[in-house]
Amino acid sequence: MRLASRFVLMSSLLLACVSDPSAVPSRYVGDLTGLERVKPGPWDELHLRAGVDLAAYRAVFIAPVALAEPLDTQGDRYRAYDLERVRQRFERALRNGFDGNPLLSETPGKGVLELRPTLTAVVANRPPLDESKLGTLSTARGVGGASMQLAVADSQTGELLAAIFDRQWGTEFTSNFNRNVTWGDADSAFRWWARTLVQWLAHSGVQG
Repeated sequence: MRLASRFVLMSSLLLACVSDPSAVPSRYVGDLTGLERVKPGPWDELHLRAGVDLAAYRAVFIAPVALAEPLDTQGDRYRAYDLERVRQRFERALRNGFDGNPLLSETPGKGVLELRPTLTAVVANRPPLDESKLGTLSTARGVGGASMQLAVADSQTGELLAAIFDRQWGTEFTSNFNRNVTWGDADSAFRWWARTLVQWLAHSGVQG
């Protein structure tokens, strides 16, 4: 009976967390004052300012991708050169996601949302090539991935309107061909975030 009671209790707690996202600790790092945690849709976490209408905006401006300090690499050591390259890959993927889309603005302004992406974790599938004599800089896991958070703000006032956190990781299965590429799973995460961001904005009514 005790085992059955514990199972029922754990099931009830799990259902409560699913129905009430605020019951789960947030992994978004930053001031979320005035924002409410809501059902995340495609993301792991989504926080929205109460009463905000994103449909009032007609364009988005993408700020440069930042690297979290500290950046979670699960104990792997990467050169600053490698981290800058992966930061640029994320930034390029985000912009490519808006390729040909009139939603993308090159400057902030009235009716423009500012997207502020931060890469919070990244792990390579295979060690980046080390041309120095320092030895291997990371361990070859075979599985990699990344996590990020995204602040969505009014580009004129700077007011935070939405905050997103998401984590995308590769699989252990041999069908994961990213295992053979240095940043394969991280690149897959970048592309997924770019596609999903465009779709999420459209679903939220943001149209160019």
